[in-house]
Amino acid sequence: MDTKQVIAGFEAERQALALLDHPNIADVFNAGTTDAGRPYFAMEYVKAISQPLTERVLVTQQGRFVGTAEYMSPEQADLTTRDIDTRSDVYMLGVILYELLTGALPCDPEALRECGVVHIRHIIREAGPKTPSTRLSMTSGRESTKLAQLRRVDARTSGHQLQGDLDWITLKATEKESIRRYQTAHALAGDIQRHLDNEPVLAGPPGKIYRLKKFVHRHRTQAIGIAVARVLPGVC
Repeated sequence: MDTKQVIAGFEAERQALALLDHPNIADVFNAGTTDAGRPYFAMEYVKAISQPLTERVLVTQQGRFVGTAEYMSPEQADLTTRDIDTRSDVYMLGVILYELLTGALPCDPEALRECGVVHIRHIIREAGPKTPSTRLSMTSGRESTKLAQLRRVDARTSGHQLQGDLDWITLKATEKESIRRYQTAHALAGDIQRHLDNEPVLAGPPGKIYRLKKFVHRHRTQAIGIAVARVLPGVC
């Protein structure tokens, strides 16, 4: 913990926390260096002892790998890059969305624990996740039924709902290259809202058939009426 790189990273973390001002983020009150030369910062006390941490949290290992690997963006796992910005937050939101949709994480925590630090970084930076719909199809019947019940649908419908928009949105949010992700959390939220409103999402293919399907779904009653109106003259 005395290396220049660790101390520099600690200082960067302290400065980042000091800049944050939000009622749901603990404040940084003070910072400095001990008599032994160790850096420290004092934060607002949080009473986070009502329940144990999830078993999926990867314990920080010896070395310079600091953070919860399952939610870490590729650029955060790359020691050579400094291009870390809000798109890393978008990536983590994408991982949370993936977890909400499938009940699982894109990177298997148990598999990560079996790897060395170098291989963990390789997985985070290179290994693309399965689509949520594909991942859900691999889930045990009991777990998929539980997830479906939370969404108030049957298991088959739950899997079908993920195909298309939600697959595309989740994969765009967790793109390995930050330039290909949503550039802000607001853009991600906007695409989710478009999906809920049955409008074409930015993450989806721009094909005419896709947009037509979205239009028909939004205006189902009118579309059926138009189709019936066209068929009836021929029948008569």
